[in-house]
Amino acid sequence: MKLKITFILFLLSLNLKTVAQNSSLFELQSYQKKENDHVNFVSLSDIYSLSEHKDSTAIPSLKGKTESNSKYLKLESKFRKRFLNKTKIAETDKLFIYDYSKDILLSFPVKSLDLVACLNVYGAEWPYNQNDFMIGFEIDDKLASIKDNFSTVFVYAGKESPFSKGEIKKIIWKKITAKDLPVSVAKGKKLNELNQFVKTSKSKPGQFFEFKTNGYQCYLQEYTDSKGKTIQGKYLTVVNEANKKVIFQKLFTESEGVSFAPIDNQWIGKLLNDKTPVVFGFQYFSFGCEEINFLQQSEKPVYINCDNRH
Repeated sequence: MKLKITFILFLLSLNLKTVAQNSSLFELQSYQKKENDHVNFVSLSDIYSLSEHKDSTAIPSLKGKTESNSKYLKLESKFRKRFLNKTKIAETDKLFIYDYSKDILLSFPVKSLDLVACLNVYGAEWPYNQNDFMIGFEIDDKLASIKDNFSTVFVYAGKESPFSKGEIKKIIWKKITAKDLPVSVAKGKKLNELNQFVKTSKSKPGQFFEFKTNGYQCYLQEYTDSKGKTIQGKYLTVVNEANKKVIFQKLFTESEGVSFAPIDNQWIGKLLNDKTPVVFGFQYFSFGCEEINFLQQSEKPVYINCDNRH
């Protein structure tokens, strides 16, 4: 009996690892390898645990190298194997690149991709150490179908694509007035966070916006300063169109390193297979990475691995 329980716990631990791996989404970026030489690069440093031990370092020794030829390193043999083992990525896996704005899904076999270490974009002092590098895959492909603007691209490494093609929609907001709001929004219960925010910031209600799609009614209310000039908060409410019940509420504010994204930058719909629909794109992050919120608020947000070095 004890052996059986141990085996079940072992299987559960494997399943938990799979779930954790499946939630790892990354950004695609253009990296300047040399002057007038840019490459497409996906940093996976956020999930690569580094060690200073000589038998577990992420990059080869830079002894004997110069500063100029140490900024971009191709990692082979034991360094590639070490990376794959620690990130639980297999050579038989694929790198899936999904541009949700164009609904284009591309895939590349991991075994065909070079693993590289790039000096992080904020720079470092010579001599470099392994913590100064972003480590991930170079994609030696011009990716012409999605061009060079990767702001609407997510990347995933695994056996199968986690992305739901054709089910994410750009939110096109339409201005409305308070009288256009459904009762569940106009008179419904608001988050305590909003009430506290209005009280402490002395904000007042501003403009209302509406968007309807795929069975959802979305309402966005701006909160401004007392003079009505500066937006201090944005409050999102999503209603199930079928039963008119509020299913999602969230307050977005600005802070150090967090600013409002343009109002035409939001998205809603099913992004990931086997997950509930999402909504995202309301904030820019300078000192962190973007989060994607599920409309079923019992599901924790997914944070994009963006290798932010601030």
